[in-house]
Amino acid sequence: MKKSKLFGVLHHTFKVLLLVGLLVASFTYAMFQGGFVSWFLFYSVVTVTVLTLIVFLFSFQGFDVERSLSQKTAQAGGELTVTIYLRRRSWRPFFYIRVKDLVPLSIGRTEGAGALFFFGLQREWSYQYVISNIRRGEHRFENVHLVFGDLFGLIEKETTVPVESSVLIYPNVHHVKELPPIQNRTFSQGKRANRQQEEERSLAGVRDYVPGDRLSTIDWKQSARALKFVTKEFESYDGEGIVVAFDAYLETLSPTSFETAVELAASLMYKVLQQRPSLEVAVRRIGWQTMTIDTHMLTLPLTLLAKLQPTEEGPKAKDPVYLSWRGATVFYVCTELSEAIVEAARTLQMQHVNVQICLVGKHRKNQEFAEQLKQHRIQIHTFEP
Repeated sequence: MKKSKLFGVLHHTFKVLLLVGLLVASFTYAMFQGGFVSWFLFYSVVTVTVLTLIVFLFSFQGFDVERSLSQKTAQAGGELTVTIYLRRRSWRPFFYIRVKDLVPLSIGRTEGAGALFFFGLQREWSYQYVISNIRRGEHRFENVHLVFGDLFGLIEKETTVPVESSVLIYPNVHHVKELPPIQNRTFSQGKRANRQQEEERSLAGVRDYVPGDRLSTIDWKQSARALKFVTKEFESYDGEGIVVAFDAYLETLSPTSFETAVELAASLMYKVLQQRPSLEVAVRRIGWQTMTIDTHMLTLPLTLLAKLQPTEEGPKAKDPVYLSWRGATVFYVCTELSEAIVEAARTLQMQHVNVQICLVGKHRKNQEFAEQLKQHRIQIHTFEP
């Protein structure tokens, strides 16, 4: 840090000495040579020097900088067009302005984020650049760097203008041909009687009959006592719900694998909502965040996935959220398997959850844990990236 500051001081000192030397040389030449041409050269150098000093001494608070983004939200893999506006509130002398937008490194590949403008009579300048193959996440633009310089580039004056903007990049969504088979685990094993026993144990109360209620849910004893139809109310256990759960666990695989898994979770959400009116979405980093959505609420889980970062902490073997998934089909999407994920899947299975592990690609690390899951008859589905 000290070396860079020292180099900067020496660099500016050299430029000043060079300018002074140029003045002395032109004056000496005019004195010894004489004539119109030599003195014209000297006065030209003096004029340029005076203008250079004016540029150096002037304050540049009279410039306004604005950044405009082509969109506030976008999908990963697309393009984002950025426009920079530079406005001059009052007259300020300069030979050129070099403008550079300080683009966050996390957003993607950037070309042409800077521009060079020369002195003119206009009060506004602008330029555009494109960020291609933008990456998932919430990205913040904070500053624009300005450099004002003289005609020969001997003296430059720099300033950084705070201009805050943000863009939210949703994960890319791919076409999923078909969902893994959705089965009610209880019925598939031919245990209708057990299902009835579970319903009796999960009875939460009764309510007045509403047209459209199934006859099997009418409580005939309570109806006879109340002289009106009443319907049984059960806890959440209908065996028909679908949950898309994404686990942000990542320890050994690459960040690219994590991004692909996030895209798989978003793609499964879209696919389920094409077939059903609603579904539950769950996302885990430190703890589970759950929400029930329909087609008009897709931005909520997409925003959650857009901001999600991986964690090296595995899921808990027992979690209160697992009880709410009882009787549902859970598409458990993760980047890589671990002992903690296997234990969590076993807990879900014992709580009558039709848990199906969804992975992207085949990795050696997952093979050992995949064998453990297969031994417990937990289905694993591998999607190609």
